[in-house]
Amino acid sequence: MKATKKSVIVTLIFFVIGLTSCGLTKTEVDNAAEGILSAAVTEMVETTIKTTAETTTAADITTAADTVTTTAETTAATTTVAGTTIAAETTTTAAETTTTTTVTTTTTTAPADTEADYIKSLFDEKKSDVWVTGSGVVNRILKDDNEGDRHQRFILELSTGQTILFAHNIDIAPRIDDLKKGDKIEFYGEYIYSDEGGTIHWTHHDPDGSSEGGWLKKGDTIYE
Repeated sequence: MKATKKSVIVTLIFFVIGLTSCGLTKTEVDNAAEGILSAAVTEMVETTIKTTAETTTAADITTAADTVTTTAETTAATTTVAGTTIAAETTTTAAETTTTTTVTTTTTTAPADTEADYIKSLFDEKKSDVWVTGSGVVNRILKDDNEGDRHQRFILELSTGQTILFAHNIDIAPRIDDLKKGDKIEFYGEYIYSDEGGTIHWTHHDPDGSSEGGWLKKGDTIYE
């Protein structure tokens, strides 16, 4: 820039001397010098602006490229970090989430009527020597059978209306004390067919221990 100014000034001096030698007036020489100086200054300004623009453009391109690179790297890093964070959160959530399955088991107990119906079917089919369980209400109390092993006897009416004779061996099992009509009796014993409705015996434990044996239950007391 300094060299350019010096060249312009030297050129202008020689130009003015030349114009004076040609017989031009001072005013004409001044006007010509002013025009040349203005043109020279304009050229220098344009050159300076062009140089600045080129320098600025290169710098800006370099800066923009660096900015793009930095932005890309930052975006990639952010994406990686975000992905890791999301994956970690997803893993944590999956680990913390527990699927609980509740299994409800329903136990169905056969109603008393089903047991009574089964015993009724044994009577209808005239079957004997079948172990049965159930319950009924005392319909009638009979005298003990004292021939051979002693048996406490009574008639039990089931829910089906069937009546069964019970022969409870009181030489092996305890007697049911204070037994009266209307008492509820639960039982487990062996059914024997008869025209009157059937008989249930073996309502006691097996003295030999060779079989399971049976029982009678009144209230909370079991007689076997």
